Amino acid sequence: MRVLATTNSLIVSLFTRAYMGALLIHYTKRWAEPEVALVFLAIFLLSLIRFDELVTFFLCNAAVIVVEISAFPRLANHTNLALFVAIFVWMNVAISLIRRRALGEAALVNGLRGMVVIIYFYVGFHKINSGFLNVATSCTSWYHDKVERVVFNGADIIPDFVRNYSPTVLIAMDLLIFAFLIFPRTWVIGLLLAVPIHMYVSFSGFTDFSSLMHAAMLLFLPAHFWASLFENPGLKRLFMRSMGGYFIGVLIYVIYSGLAQFSWQLAPNAQSTHLGILFNILILEVSVTILIILLLAQKPKVERATVGWAGWRASHSFFPLAIFIWGAFPYIFGSQTSLTMFSNLVTEEQRQNHLLINTNYTKLIDFEQDLVEVRYIDSQTRPPSRYDIQGYLIPRSEFRFIANMSTLDTDRRISMDIRDNGKEIRIDDLARSEYAERPLSSYFLTFRQIDVFGSAKCRW
Repeated sequence: MRVLATTNSLIVSLFTRAYMGALLIHYTKRWAEPEVALVFLAIFLLSLIRFDELVTFFLCNAAVIVVEISAFPRLANHTNLALFVAIFVWMNVAISLIRRRALGEAALVNGLRGMVVIIYFYVGFHKINSGFLNVATSCTSWYHDKVERVVFNGADIIPDFVRNYSPTVLIAMDLLIFAFLIFPRTWVIGLLLAVPIHMYVSFSGFTDFSSLMHAAMLLFLPAHFWASLFENPGLKRLFMRSMGGYFIGVLIYVIYSGLAQFSWQLAPNAQSTHLGILFNILILEVSVTILIILLLAQKPKVERATVGWAGWRASHSFFPLAIFIWGAFPYIFGSQTSLTMFSNLVTEEQRQNHLLINTNYTKLIDFEQDLVEVRYIDSQTRPPSRYDIQGYLIPRSEFRFIANMSTLDTDRRISMDIRDNGKEIRIDDLARSEYAERPLSSYFLTFRQIDVFGSAKCRW
């Protein structure tokens, strides 16, 4: 048990710093809110000067809750996940205070591992649909186009056979990662599949999501890796220096993104490319170091159960189960954004495209039964991009939320033509219409636009 506690302490120490670095990358990617980014920078710096990493980790997650809770659930998927992690961490803190015991590191580590496993399950499962498998509409084609446009200045360099097989290969890889991360003996195989995917995603600027998942990968390094660090001081020094280089690289990333945004004023595509390359260099450096240690590591002299799911209790299942239920929302309520990023998933009755689930039989409450089609938005009163909904079907509850949000745009009047339950309606002022009362469901559920014709477009 002493070895288990020591190992978990090292895992927590490294993961918490890597995770705080990932959040810093997220909040400084475009410096949209400089004051928020500076708070996360200060917390990350505190963690690096040997200030107690758990204290800084708690502060960091408290900051996530303060910054993001009011916008839930209308956040990027990885930001919603960061919010869930923050709530999970602080629930563990509350439980330890109530029980007057030290924070259970096994509960923290196992709970986070369980969440990651569930995430990879849904990342693959949501993609098993006709829209994703159709190369013409698949999000893999959308992303290949983005890489060519952002990284290679529009050059057509990705071969057709890569485009044709990408949807099937990606689904298989996501589900294999899920399966391999369940069993400690196959963790390394899961990591070998996951790292290249996230490196490719990072090339065109999606470093925020990738950095969070790469931090989580530290939770899945196998028993003999950690045993080798305790038994071989040279290997431990090698790994700690590698992680130190990664943390310094995160600070370089932050400085570069700030200069690119405020001083150099680089074009967004150039920023994305440069930051993606820099981030991948950092990940490659750590990954190569880990591979070297795994190759040099000998069979552990400690019990195999010292790492893995050791110490798992039923109480550790609460948050993984919560993530599982949240990920199932599209099949329970409709076209939710719960881990459906880049999946082409549609669950509306007449357009549903999942190949394994008929949502007509799984929905508990069908919010997509009542749809509003936005036929036309007056160009003179065209709203901000968040209301760019012309030509789409919107669940009425989501349309009411949009109408309610329009009441905040006091400097403009939004007018449009809609079709609601087959009835043509002209709205002269959305903020003053009958739809402007925000429904209670919008505080917990958010829905995607539904394409009127054809396969679902790729959406984040």
